[in-house]
Amino acid sequence: MKPYKVIVAGPGKTEKTTLIKSICDITVVSAGRSKSDGLHRASGDKPIAMDVGRINVSRDMALYLFGCAARQRFDLLADTFSEGLIGLIVVIGGDDHDTLKEAAGVLGYFEKYSDAPRVVAATDLADDQERELRKQLEIDDDVPIVFCDVKQRASAKTALIELLRASRELATKEAS
Repeated sequence: MKPYKVIVAGPGKTEKTTLIKSICDITVVSAGRSKSDGLHRASGDKPIAMDVGRINVSRDMALYLFGCAARQRFDLLADTFSEGLIGLIVVIGGDDHDTLKEAAGVLGYFEKYSDAPRVVAATDLADDQERELRKQLEIDDDVPIVFCDVKQRASAKTALIELLRASRELATKEAS
């Protein structure tokens, strides 16, 4: 079985862990939980540093989802995950300006780092906000925005399905 990687990133408190847990076939491993969860590092009350999950797409394909919060952590992971990378899902929730600015930073960094597809998974937002989101995130129409409820497996999977579709389209273009 060939493993492929998906990075799930975004600002803090945007339910990246929930999205990964909703989609994955295995128990998601989370490192660096806060003190309130009873699993913390000596460095203090840090948010989750990384989540790792897996979903079997077919007999021949497994997707590993790697969740990370801040862009600084994403910077550290980028080289590690470049081989077999399918793309990036950026989870956003709400229309807070600072949150969207941070998400735009992640999207911009990823665009400079890799030509792999990007998808935005928007939670707690209505699909009539797409134009404004694109403007605030500084993304073109070629970056899909999926409005989903990450707590519901079928809804959360729509972001992953859209990423796989975009990845297949890119592979087809490159093969031509």
